[in-house]
Amino acid sequence: MVTSSRGWSVAVSERKAVQGQVFRCLVCGAEVTVVRRGGCLPTPHCCNRLMVLEPRLARVFYCVNCGAEVTVIREGGCIPTPRCCNRPMLPKVAVQAA
Repeated sequence: MVTSSRGWSVAVSERKAVQGQVFRCLVCGAEVTVVRRGGCLPTPHCCNRLMVLEPRLARVFYCVNCGAEVTVIREGGCIPTPRCCNRPMLPKVAVQAA
């Protein structure tokens, strides 16, 4: 069972990993992000406890030229505009695992 910081719970077998999912440690505040989607929901641990699944997705951008991808870890007061191959990177839409 995975519990979000907002109080909702879901059995791990009922969910699949999605690129950009964020897990947070309730003890120290550390966060991890799913980089590559998979067939099941990961169960990361920190401070000897299960990390909670946040109800938000980290923003992922990709390069149309070379295929590189970046994830925005923490957003500030402006919209991030990453560049690669001397071009702006495009936002990637999260796709659930099959």
